[in-house]
Amino acid sequence: MLEKNVVVLHEGATMASENGTRACRFGELQMETGSKLYGYYKSNSSAQAFYLIGHSGTDAFLAGQILPAASSGSAVGLVKEGSGTYRITGTGCNINAGIRILEGSVLV
Repeated sequence: MLEKNVVVLHEGATMASENGTRACRFGELQMETGSKLYGYYKSNSSAQAFYLIGHSGTDAFLAGQILPAASSGSAVGLVKEGSGTYRITGTGCNINAGIRILEGSVLV
């Protein structure tokens, strides 16, 4: 859906997954400090949200928080695609469904 697009979460912005176990692909995802990327936001401990990032092969910074929604009990994970390097610099991240690197690199 967004595999050819650049998505930027600015300070104060929040993005979450809906409707159970899902995946969303981004060409490039950038996160500013103070932004949040959640997993499934409703109460469902079996739901998992996966964000496929880096399809465009560019470099990016993930300076916001990546974590499950506080009340949901769900899991959130990243799948790195493309040749670029992603840098996770945000504090307080809880990527409890893991990080899978298919191509490129991820620095934490």
